[in-house]
Amino acid sequence: PFKVSWFLRGGMDKLLIDYMTDPGLVKDLAKIAVEYSMASVELASKLQADGIILVGDLAGEENTFTSPEQFREFIQPYEKEVVDFAHKKGLKVIKHSDGNLWPIMDDLVDVGFDGYHPIQPQCMDIGEFKERYHKKICIVGNIDCRDLLCKGTEDEVREVVKETIDIAGKDGGYIMCSSNSIHPDVKPENYIAMVKATHEFGIYSQ
Repeated sequence: PFKVSWFLRGGMDKLLIDYMTDPGLVKDLAKIAVEYSMASVELASKLQADGIILVGDLAGEENTFTSPEQFREFIQPYEKEVVDFAHKKGLKVIKHSDGNLWPIMDDLVDVGFDGYHPIQPQCMDIGEFKERYHKKICIVGNIDCRDLLCKGTEDEVREVVKETIDIAGKDGGYIMCSSNSIHPDVKPENYIAMVKATHEFGIYSQ
């Protein structure tokens, strides 16, 4: 709903100014965004999807785009509506947002998301995340696609994947993938190394 709202408004900067100058408009846009998002969930359900990813970055590497109070007023309740609707349709929901989400992470967990992606390694520590939220939300991602997958060696990728699985995969609740996407700057051989290492180290003993 946050991302759809800023598209409707013509830019995130305009929407964030509205938080201070026209909160009524912000909430009206959020309601429209929720209706659109629910229609998308309905379609995904009819197509027999197992789950959806709710996109829309909420933070940069230093901090969130809004204060925690603004998040709780203008974003959290609308995301919860979509998540609750998806759950009624039998779908799992992963929240995607790059950046430092520590200030609002408890609030995101309270929304009811089943998973969170990507725990950006430049600003969030996956070990700390695992310690805080194990059993509360599934961890998705964290393999650095900004530097490691673009500039690292295959051996470095393999070691990072092993280390990440050791940290985040203990007792379950981890899905291996990159810290955002597999974009054009990612070396194909490093992507393949990530997949191979996942198969090598990501198997639970029986």
